[in-house]
Amino acid sequence: MKRTLSLVILLLIGISLRAQYTTVPTKKDSARVADSLKNIKYPYIFPALGQKAASKGFKFPLPNGLMLNTIYTKQDIKINGLEVGFNSTELINLDSIVVFDYVTGEGYITNFRFDTYLFPFFNVYALGGTLNGETIVQLAEPVSFRTVTSNPGQYYGFGLMLAGGIGKLWVTGDINFAWTDLDLLDRPVKTRVVGIRVGRTFNFNEHPKQNIAIWVTAQNQKIFNETNGQISFKELGLDGDKINDLQSQLDDWYNNLTPPLKELYENVYTRLKDGLETASNTLETGYVRYHFSKGLYTPWHFSIGGQWQINPRWQIRGEFGGAYKKQQYMLSVGYRFGIKGKNIMSGEKKK
Repeated sequence: MKRTLSLVILLLIGISLRAQYTTVPTKKDSARVADSLKNIKYPYIFPALGQKAASKGFKFPLPNGLMLNTIYTKQDIKINGLEVGFNSTELINLDSIVVFDYVTGEGYITNFRFDTYLFPFFNVYALGGTLNGETIVQLAEPVSFRTVTSNPGQYYGFGLMLAGGIGKLWVTGDINFAWTDLDLLDRPVKTRVVGIRVGRTFNFNEHPKQNIAIWVTAQNQKIFNETNGQISFKELGLDGDKINDLQSQLDDWYNNLTPPLKELYENVYTRLKDGLETASNTLETGYVRYHFSKGLYTPWHFSIGGQWQINPRWQIRGEFGGAYKKQQYMLSVGYRFGIKGKNIMSGEKKK
């Protein structure tokens, strides 16, 4: 049983290491170097089983990494269940009457990521960074209104990655969770991303420490939280003239309704009209409170990426892609290193 388990583990290592831009000894070379490989001393604590993998001739990345990522993203967002309130008034449900032309979020993200290979086929990572962006809202009904608001914040998260190989191709799959704390929201927004990458690595005969890898990616993103927050009248760009215009549009919308719809929406119309009056009287100190659920037009995102490994320590990578009403670009610089010590699960007997 122990021997079978060891064989399965080494098989997983063999499959996965090709996904980590590794080189595997050929059958022709294996016999010639087998004896020398047995004497190789793997110098790092992680990944576990690193000593056994190295003695079989596998070469894998340095176990620990730091990466600086810069990301630009732009995507349209779906809004449902919208409720608003003016200052401390009770929230008004507008879901049945509000029509958006679009709600677009645009942001520039900078983050640091730290990762460790616990096993040659299993990586864990943590990330944290800042977001500087803006949200553009174009309202069509019951009034025409456009606002652009700045929404900076910070985010943090963690993830897990598994790797494998199919012939000359490598495959990685990962899942991560992140919490984004934006200034205009009452609590962080939780997201989950599941992704799969399929790629191939090309080595340089004259520069064995360098390589280039290219890949394609498919990701699925989910936003969990409902959103609560508030924004001042000033940040919305409201002034006396703008409020008068909104009041006039609201009156026109209501007056053009059929009698049954007027009866149905009379309460909402009255409360909105009172809310605009409140805004007119408290422009300097007032604010709008809101609550809504948000989602993406499509949870899927597809991209193409590439990485240049300058040497085992330094890498540069880029990725671009998108989906329906979404686009994203990323540029990264990575540095890898190892912490020296006895390799975990090396199989060495204590003296």
